[in-house]
Amino acid sequence: LPFAARRSLDEIGLRPPSASDVRAAALGTVAMYVFAEAAALVQKFALHIEGTQQAVRLFGTTHDRTLIYGLVGLAVFIAPVVEELIFRGFVFNALLRYVNVGLAAVISGLIFGLAHFDATAFFPLACGGVVLAFVYYRSGSLTASMLTHGAFNAINVVLVLLTEGKA
Repeated sequence: LPFAARRSLDEIGLRPPSASDVRAAALGTVAMYVFAEAAALVQKFALHIEGTQQAVRLFGTTHDRTLIYGLVGLAVFIAPVVEELIFRGFVFNALLRYVNVGLAAVISGLIFGLAHFDATAFFPLACGGVVLAFVYYRSGSLTASMLTHGAFNAINVVLVLLTEGKA
């Protein structure tokens, strides 16, 4: 990806977490939660579509601890790293060569939503992707967007597990 984006890992902001990355991630997590929940509410009331991801539904219906641990690892650690490298590190940066930051954030967010292959959760995911693009752009840190993404997913995992999928 760095080769395709014509930028090094350092240039795309992949570095060990700093205090400013953690602050950006904390603010980003709150913003992502607010925007994704607002998008889910708009979708629910305007289109009468419940925006729950298939993976979230699986969390709420399984009691297999091995599967739960695997899904937690995937959602909280692996997906944020891989998806941020792809959608912010590569797609968003590539788009910035051709369009302004707002349009790049929206387009990369839409692609992020589509890439999850879940029509019922597309709009909230796309809005979350836009927030992640702005966290990345404002902080200059891919690490900050990875932390934001991981924290957002962790909050959702905890809520689903505590409410047995009724969150």
